[in-house]
Amino acid sequence: MERYMKNTHTFAEESLVKTSLLIKGLAGVVFVVVIPLELLVSSTLRDWGGSLIEDIQEYRTQAWDDFFKYVSYIGDSWLIIVLGPAFYNFFDTRKAIKLIIISSFTGFITSFLQLLFQEPRPFWTSSDIRGITCDLGFADPSFHMMMGTVFFFTLAIEFFHNWRDIFRYTAYFLLFLILSLVGFSRVYLGEQFPHQVVMGLCYSFIYLTVVFAFDRTLLDLTIKSSFNYKANRKYIVYWFVGTMFLLLASITVFDMITLNNSVSYTWIKNSTKHCSLSYKVSGSQSFYYSAWIFYNLGLVSSSMLSGKYISMFWWCTEYWKRWIRFFIAVATSVGIYFAFNQIDTSDVTTTYVWHYVFPYFLMATVYGGILPLIFVKMQLAMKISPAVDQENELMTLSEID
Repeated sequence: MERYMKNTHTFAEESLVKTSLLIKGLAGVVFVVVIPLELLVSSTLRDWGGSLIEDIQEYRTQAWDDFFKYVSYIGDSWLIIVLGPAFYNFFDTRKAIKLIIISSFTGFITSFLQLLFQEPRPFWTSSDIRGITCDLGFADPSFHMMMGTVFFFTLAIEFFHNWRDIFRYTAYFLLFLILSLVGFSRVYLGEQFPHQVVMGLCYSFIYLTVVFAFDRTLLDLTIKSSFNYKANRKYIVYWFVGTMFLLLASITVFDMITLNNSVSYTWIKNSTKHCSLSYKVSGSQSFYYSAWIFYNLGLVSSSMLSGKYISMFWWCTEYWKRWIRFFIAVATSVGIYFAFNQIDTSDVTTTYVWHYVFPYFLMATVYGGILPLIFVKMQLAMKISPAVDQENELMTLSEID
């Protein structure tokens, strides 16, 4: 079995993603030119987008409403809640943790940007626009576009970056078409203006460019944060301190907006025309997205702690065992999420803690550290000492899959 011994924590070179100068240059142009321009003309874009949405909704039917509601789910939080534990139990845990960290952190980025820009939803600004799903929180950039783009493109890049160009670009193009349909669904449903959807793509493009430009560093951080307990347990402290710092930043931005900006009465009146009278125009939901940082904290800390007893290669088993782990982990995560959401809450703080922080942290902790130990006892995972990790962690995926 071939081993790569240049660096103890470095993946095989062919498993790393290369980011071309062209992509980096385009990301720079988007950051320097497109984003500032959008901020300058956002009011004009909302006026134009509102007229477009009104024209589109003239052709509404119940069938189309239902169809685009389902399409919109492609970029919803379920991506992490369901597919996170699925990939963690089915594929290489190193790659799975990297995918989950990148995707979950998207929630924090979206939260910060939405609270910073405070852009309204279309049905807040005009009573002629119907908010079909009555989503909460600010709208720019689109959470669904950012989460869907980051998750699926990260997955596609990891799987296809070594394929022949024709297959790789075909896969990327098909994925772009699917995400374009998600974007249109957000416009059709009256939940986002077109420019808010586009900005979701732009921010995702910049984020992914930065992420894969430092792919080696991120993979190295993934291993050091999640495995080899004896050498790397201090990283649990680093992650905890970093999470608390990000939480403080999010609370600060949210409090500044809550204290210094009053909600427009027009927004309240327009939103309750088609939504329930209990609908609240606020940035609370945008703030709740920041709780995804606790999902990452739960995952890396539990994976590290379980690393005291089992190797990072515990997942390498027959596929029928992976399928059993897959269903158990997903069912457990979904159960935890829905159980906590049954708790009655009365304000932003209790909702944030009981509906987001605790379930996110607990879901990741259970499938990231507790279930692997149980699976070993059930003989659904490899019982192998963590002592082998230092020697074998550099094997290519094809050698261990």
